[in-house]
Formats: sequence, C-alpha cells, structure tokens
Amino acid sequence: MKIKFISTLIFSFFVLLIFQSVSAGRAFSGGQDRTGSPGSLSSTCNACHSVAGAFTNPQIALSIKDLTGNTVTSYIPGDTFEIEYSITSGGTPSGYGMQSVFLNSSNTNSGDLISTSTANTQLASISNGREFIEHSGRSSTGVFRGQWVAPTTGTGTVSIYSVGIAVNGSSTSGDNVTPSTKVDLTEAVVGSTEKLADFSSEYQIFPVPNNGVFSIKNNGNAGIADIRIINTQGQLIFSKSSFVENDTNIDFDLNELIRGIYFVEILKNSKFETLPFIVD
Repeated sequence: MKIKFISTLIFSFFVLLIFQSVSAGRAFSGGQDRTGSPGSLSSTCNACHSVAGAFTNPQIALSIKDLTGNTVTSYIPGDTFEIEYSITSGGTPSGYGMQSVFLNSSNTNSGDLISTSTANTQLASISNGREFIEHSGRSSTGVFRGQWVAPTTGTGTVSIYSVGIAVNGSSTSGDNVTPSTKVDLTEAVVGSTEKLADFSSEYQIFPVPNNGVFSIKNNGNAGIADIRIINTQGQLIFSKSSFVENDTNIDFDLNELIRGIYFVEILKNSKFETLPFIVD
C-alpha cells in the first residue's frame, strides 16, 4: 500500500510538472516553435491539445502600432512598434495562451522583441535563434502586448506568425486552438530627409548609444515634464519632474545603469511620448 501511494504521488508530481511546463510557454519551457511558421514543428498547439473542447471559433487577432499610436502595415527600419494580440472564442474558457515569431524572407529571426506590457506574457528564444512573445501562465483577458524593434534597412518584408489557444484550465484535453495566422509587414522606403522628420518629434535624446550620461532636448513648447525611465521589463529605474523651456536640454547622469535597452517616458502639456535608448 505504501509503495502504491508513493508511486501515485510520483506520477502526480510529474503530471503537475508537465502541466506547469506547458502553461509556461513552449519556447520558454520546451524550446519549441508551435506558431505554424516555416521550419516550426509540424503541428501547432494541437500536438498536446488534440481533443477539442467547447470553445467554438477560437481566433487570434494582431494589431501593430507605432509609438504615436497609429496602426501600421509597414515598418521603418530601426523603429520601435507596439504589438498587441487578442485571442477570443465562444464558450467560457478559464484563460488563453499564445505564441508569435517574426521572420524574414529566409525564415530567420527578424528584428528584436524587447519588452512585454501585459500580465502572463514573456519573451523567449530557442536554439535556432528565433525569438518569441508567448504566454506565461493563463491570461484571463486573452490580450498580450509587447514591443518590437524593426530590423535594419534592406531586410524586406517581415512575416509575423502567431497561434492562440483557449483553455479549460484542468487538462490539455478539451482546449481549442486558433488557426495559425500570418501578417506581413513591408519595409517602408524612407528618404533621409523624411527619416530626419520622423525623429524630429517633441524631444531628441543624445548621444545614442550612451553610458547612462545623456541629455534630452525639448523641441516643443515649455512646460512641466514628468519623466520616467523604465527597463524592458517595465520596471521604474528613475523619475523626476522638471520645468523645461523650448530648445533647452534636460541632463541625466545615470552611469550606474547596466548595458541594455531602456525607455524614457515623458508627459508634458497632456502629451505623452516614449523614446528608446541604448546603454552600451
């Protein structure tokens, strides 16, 4: 009896590990690409969630916006974009999951996923160099967001492959998987003058990259600027409020920052902007 109890306990432990690893995201926990993209595993989430449940018509929708909030169908090389995924279905699932990857025409990773801004969302990479945004545990809303930096000039069209799932929360049986979707982002052809205009917004940060010592030039109207610096995990690194005149600089001495990508968020005169920068 004691041996049977121990065996049952061990079996239950391994079953729990399996469920936990699946809910942690397949790239993060298993090094797997389940997006349905070229070169991914032959099946999507259906490989494990093979017995369909009651969550009818599962769908995944993708929205891509620039940092001013405009929806785009093309990218400017080197720019940062907000990516939002929304998974829906019929019925009342206990949560949702997803996985997405960005590939060029050679089906290799394109651009860089740099941060997430929703709960139960993570970034992960696998051995072939592909980077993913995917679930980390069940999302109750079905909404997943992150930021992606577009690749360099000459990359061409970038294809975003995505898959979602509606789950019952008790086992892999009875879940429903969305069709794999593909969204193409064409490379915008931007002349040098247009490119300068694109970056001549309210502020200019320099130098980039820097060592944590940098300045932000206010190209707009005077006013009180509420400034926050966050890392790619959305953690607050530094904040301050300062009155700035037009055509003046705000100086920062943050040489304790480690190497990586950061974002400056500025709210002034009811206008909000985000500027990415690199500490090298």
